[in-house]
Amino acid sequence: MNTIGLIGCGHWGKFILRDLVSLNCEVWVVARSTSSQKIAKQHQAHHIVNSIEELPPDLEGYVVAVPTINHAEIIEKLIKLNKPIFVEKPMTPDLKTAQKITNAAENRVFVMDKWRYHPAIEKIAQWINQETLGKVQTIKSVRCQWGTSHTDVDPVWTLLPHELSIILHLLGKIPEPIWAHAEIINDNHFVSLRGLLGKSPACFVEVSTRVPRKQRGLTVSCENGSMMMEDPLNDHILVCRNGSKNIEKIAISTEYPLLRELRAFINHINNGSRLHSCAKDGLLVVKVVTQMRKMAKERVCL
Repeated sequence: MNTIGLIGCGHWGKFILRDLVSLNCEVWVVARSTSSQKIAKQHQAHHIVNSIEELPPDLEGYVVAVPTINHAEIIEKLIKLNKPIFVEKPMTPDLKTAQKITNAAENRVFVMDKWRYHPAIEKIAQWINQETLGKVQTIKSVRCQWGTSHTDVDPVWTLLPHELSIILHLLGKIPEPIWAHAEIINDNHFVSLRGLLGKSPACFVEVSTRVPRKQRGLTVSCENGSMMMEDPLNDHILVCRNGSKNIEKIAISTEYPLLRELRAFINHINNGSRLHSCAKDGLLVVKVVTQMRKMAKERVCL
């Protein structure tokens, strides 16, 4: 049984705790508020403490599930313990701090980019690597909804890293941003962002909390056809080939990506196996988000 420290047990932390317990981990939860402690008890935490300092020194790894604005503070405390750290995306909303963390613990800090573990993304990446439909020409990734539960950072910091990590997984890189446009309120609070990265292939992204109906989708157009993740909960991706009107359904697993990435983290602890998003990847995402926010400010829509 692996021993894991979970820092934070709120809206998303409870799902992390649930899955760690299902993976047969002994979980020590750092929960300060009464509500977080209640959630930790409800989801079968083995131990609940009030601070990182109260955790035993021999834990095998740590998962950070606190508000984004507090990531850096927690990571810097945990780095001293010299164990693997899995932190929710983004690594931090500040580029200088992200660089500092990467310099200090490049091989021990990993980002929970769960979409890199989604079966649909894995299948599409496999087809891209094998050039099943030829070379990629365009990628379009959309993540829109009404409102957000996050209050510490604006929605672009919580949504755009998903799209960038998907592009990174599909292409092995994040192309240079070409343009970006945003809706911004109160000077620096982004509620939406649309942009283009690269030219060949061209990657279009859109994130927003100003759309009444929830939208999640990915379309990859290639020389000889297109692939689509129409709904993240589907048990298939859609494929159309040039010259055919037939829509193929390619079967995929329906296992949740959160469970898959936490399993990968435990495997990393046990045998050193690779995790998708290392600190350098996390730093790259923070860098590109920062670039696109700066670009968008030049085309602001109030």
